[in-house]
Amino acid sequence: MALEQTPAFMAFDAFRALPEETRAELIDGVFTSSPAPTWRHQRLQARLLSAIAPFVRTHRLGEVLGARFDVILRQQDPAVVLQPDVFFVARAHMDRMQESGLYGAPDLLVEVVSPSNARQDSIKKRQLYADHGVQEYWMVLPEVEQVEVLRREGGPGFGRPVVLEAGDCLSTPLLPGFELAVADLFEAEA
Repeated sequence: MALEQTPAFMAFDAFRALPEETRAELIDGVFTSSPAPTWRHQRLQARLLSAIAPFVRTHRLGEVLGARFDVILRQQDPAVVLQPDVFFVARAHMDRMQESGLYGAPDLLVEVVSPSNARQDSIKKRQLYADHGVQEYWMVLPEVEQVEVLRREGGPGFGRPVVLEAGDCLSTPLLPGFELAVADLFEAEA
């Protein structure tokens, strides 16, 4: 009979001492590395960034960043340090932004879900984001060309998810006036 190994615990300070190029997250003190994203994943992330960032910059709403920038939800061990694909920090919360990472929850967070991380993004990270005060969480589902939108609705946690697909537009009260057609997000290159 094979014995399951318990994941090794890593302290926040040890995680922060890793080389800068390390592509990893720390989830409740458990070190999780991930391979480079696929071409489709990168394309979706780039489309989201290229749509959201100019809108935020033009309207001076805050800052939009993408993966390989740490979002530190909890420094105390067991620490939580994530690298979401895209996130928005409202101008009122820019004091959380430092050179080394965002200390606290972004206002809007987007994950492009791959089959290999679907369970983690839809269950574990979803709960962490809700627990730490993320206002809105978009899960981009390339396999079915949908976006699942979760919003905080006054109480703890997120309300019921809204599933958007071709014919729908992504929008958010966090970015008044912003719209991105779901069909444009998933449109194949010519």
